[in-house]
Amino acid sequence: MTNTPHTNPWQGFTRDPRSREASQLRASDADRDHAVGILAEAYADGRLRHSEYPERMELAMQATHLREFVPLISDLALPTPLVVPEPPRHVIPWFRTPAFHALSAAAGILIGIGILVLFLNGAGGAMWWIIWPFMFFVLPQLIGLVKSGIERTPGPGGTNELPKPNGDDKS
Repeated sequence: MTNTPHTNPWQGFTRDPRSREASQLRASDADRDHAVGILAEAYADGRLRHSEYPERMELAMQATHLREFVPLISDLALPTPLVVPEPPRHVIPWFRTPAFHALSAAAGILIGIGILVLFLNGAGGAMWWIIWPFMFFVLPQLIGLVKSGIERTPGPGGTNELPKPNGDDKS
């Protein structure tokens, strides 16, 4: 059994050599081969010096009991995969996002337009046409507000700050 960084090196033996009851058992050829494989991999990884490798190999091949493998292998800690923690995310409440502010401004403007339409219709209905040019100026502004709010919404780990136009990051 080859030893990889994701496996326990003691699992390849017939019994765990570190246990009290298994330490008295005699080693098999498979146990010796497994120990040699661990030593070879450690030498290939650079965890054993050139002078140590043949000494340990000879001791592993001459081992008669399982307990003799413990000092040969126990100091060869297998490398564990590096776990990089995820950076903390800056969470903005939904009511503080620029998109929410843009939508609330748009809703206020639409309510104002509705009140204006009601007022103009109550004045005789002759002034309803004034709403069309108003909508051609207000509607593009509303769309621009919503777009800028969506573009400034931070991604994972981001902020609401826009990049400086000249590229300077110095404060």
